[in-house]
Amino acid sequence: SAHTSEAYNYLVSAYMQLKNYQAALNSLDKITIKDNRLKEAYQKVAYFRAIELFQNKKYSDAVAMFDKSLKYKEMDATIRSQSLYWKGESNYRLGNSEAARSNWEMFRQMPGASSLPEYDLIDYNLGYVYFNDGEYAQALPLFIAFNDKVNQETRPDIAADARNRIGDCYYIKADYASAIKYYDKVI
Repeated sequence: SAHTSEAYNYLVSAYMQLKNYQAALNSLDKITIKDNRLKEAYQKVAYFRAIELFQNKKYSDAVAMFDKSLKYKEMDATIRSQSLYWKGESNYRLGNSEAARSNWEMFRQMPGASSLPEYDLIDYNLGYVYFNDGEYAQALPLFIAFNDKVNQETRPDIAADARNRIGDCYYIKADYASAIKYYDKVI
């Protein structure tokens, strides 16, 4: 029918209202020629589906779905930035530290990323990538940068952990006085 695309359009809207992102994606995949409005819908639906998969600890599936969202990167810059961030988080949890680092570095450079709540954790996350890879000299300034800007009252657990990692980095460098200083802050 000449109205098939229009019918799928209505289905996508209905599925979005119901938060049935997989069904919305299935409908969007059946539309062969997508205008900008449908591309933007696809980007968002794929992002929200990827977040669902991430929350269900299906990290490999989440990475694939974030890639689908990133397919239409020219649409919504905020969704693109968030897809990069959460793709990095998924890769990190899968043990793909190089991919996580790459995703987070790209996220950090995205215009407008600094206004997103995810941006507050970027130094902390990158610090952990380097720390876990044994690259303590690269991890230290990232943890320090995070420590300098983190709100100690709203994120006390993360702030304490960052200070522990700073102490660990100094300890590994054999700068015991600095290590003790940060361990004392945690205590």
